[in-house]
Amino acid sequence: MTNDDKFKINFTNKECIDILEAFYWGTKKICPYCNSENHSLRIIKNREINIYHCNNCNTDYTVLVNTIFQNTKLPLTKWFETILLTTQSTKKISARLLAHKICVTKDTALRLIKNVENFDAKEEFIQILEERTKKERIINDQKTRKTN
Repeated sequence: MTNDDKFKINFTNKECIDILEAFYWGTKKICPYCNSENHSLRIIKNREINIYHCNNCNTDYTVLVNTIFQNTKLPLTKWFETILLTTQSTKKISARLLAHKICVTKDTALRLIKNVENFDAKEEFIQILEERTKKERIINDQKTRKTN
């Protein structure tokens, strides 16, 4: 395993959403606007993200509301890679290097770095992310061993 593979995310966007829902909500989906647990799941075809409708304040929301991921157009996998790269590197990563590693522009990489620096629950999230990536690597290693 190369050093770059250590930070590579092999999740789909849907798996990233599931990780975020488990991290922010656990088993209870809570409306970010009124803190109510009274909600309905809106079914929309071809959507990776679950949209919930609060039956208390009558608003729609996702797990991304009020997080650093809100209103992003980037895949969540790039956000997750940025979190790992910026926090696990021994020295501060430059915007150019991050842009090269995750295939975005330098300006996008700079914005990602600034947002991740302001991420409040960074340490807890990194622990969950590292556990999931380790499990993912073990599963992938087992699959490659079976094919060989």
